[in-house]
Amino acid sequence: MIRKSLQFYFYFGTAVRYLQDARPGDRIADDPEGGRRVRTNLARLFADLADLNLRVTPGTTAAQRLRELLQQFGECGDDAVLSEIQHQTLETNVTELRASLEAELRSINAYSLTPGRENLEALHEDPAALFPPEIYAAVPEIAKRDLAAAARCMAFELPTAATFHLVRAVDAVLQAFYASPAAARRRTNHTELFERLDRIRTEYRNPLQQPLAEFSTDEAESLWFSAVDVIDRMIPSLAAARVRTGT
Repeated sequence: MIRKSLQFYFYFGTAVRYLQDARPGDRIADDPEGGRRVRTNLARLFADLADLNLRVTPGTTAAQRLRELLQQFGECGDDAVLSEIQHQTLETNVTELRASLEAELRSINAYSLTPGRENLEALHEDPAALFPPEIYAAVPEIAKRDLAAAARCMAFELPTAATFHLVRAVDAVLQAFYASPAAARRRTNHTELFERLDRIRTEYRNPLQQPLAEFSTDEAESLWFSAVDVIDRMIPSLAAARVRTGT
């Protein structure tokens, strides 16, 4: 999977459009104020084609001729402008390249994440950011992996898969909780914790045992908050146990 911001695609298109609109006499190098001109836009076009991992367009004759033109531009002085011949080469081959590009891009889809109740950037990249640092640090590693997987599933609208990973994360923390010393567990209000755990069991864990079980995005998001809540309630016992054992 290639991760690109929508801004990338926006500027990719503007580079192509700029080159198509170039005229004889246009500046080749960037202007002193930093404005991007023909050479920079052509170089950006090839960099973007490489970033998109396209297979067909970069190997076309038009692409090869444009690379040769870019090499010429690299030897130009800062005040050089497009000659008639350079403009004709640029215009002809950018037009041909665009036709090839449009044909290849028709078979490629880009997806954007739908905003939800949680921060999508954190869900996709760093689920730890959704927890207080001291809480997440004490979460067992296996539970962290399931939380990360659940976060990605939620970000990509796979609610049943997210539910599965969230239940596994809760189970992992619960096992660690019961493995901690009794004295450490007394730091937790068991009545409230057990009520919330029982709700997760009846509403999510048990139904997941059925092969036809499905959960909606709203249900997965509700479980996310419930899972964070019960994990938050159990972690102080794990932290206390680590202090007592010196780990």
